[in-house]
Amino acid sequence: MDHGKIEARVHPTMIPEEHLLSTVDSVFNAIYIQGDAVGPTLFYGQGAGQMPTASAVVSDLVELGRNLLVKATDRRVPLLSFQEAAIAKIPLKKMEDVVMPCYMRFSAVDRPKVLSKISGILGKNGISISSVIQKGRQVNGQCLL
Repeated sequence: MDHGKIEARVHPTMIPEEHLLSTVDSVFNAIYIQGDAVGPTLFYGQGAGQMPTASAVVSDLVELGRNLLVKATDRRVPLLSFQEAAIAKIPLKKMEDVVMPCYMRFSAVDRPKVLSKISGILGKNGISISSVIQKGRQVNGQCLL
């Protein structure tokens, strides 16, 4: 939590090769959660394929059916395992307020001032550059540098 707001995001990201998330492959999914009190936690399991998909669909149908049958009673354990009235409304941090490192890749013509223009645009938008790697391009086996 940051200043009373929760930072929650889902997006593709680059992670270090030695991080546990980098070993997730095939039909498996994982979610990595960093909590103030508990620290890092990882939930891992099958998320695609015939059986996991069928299981999720059947589970959703059973949940819908149970809610239709007992909608007039409060004897069922609530969806989140506690009463909704007890849930504190904690605001989400706006994406424009989230600051994080990111990787950017540009394809540009190798001419004077092109890299300078790119870095100028980034600088005007408050984006700092940690490092730059410039590689030569090849067309038909010939280097264009």
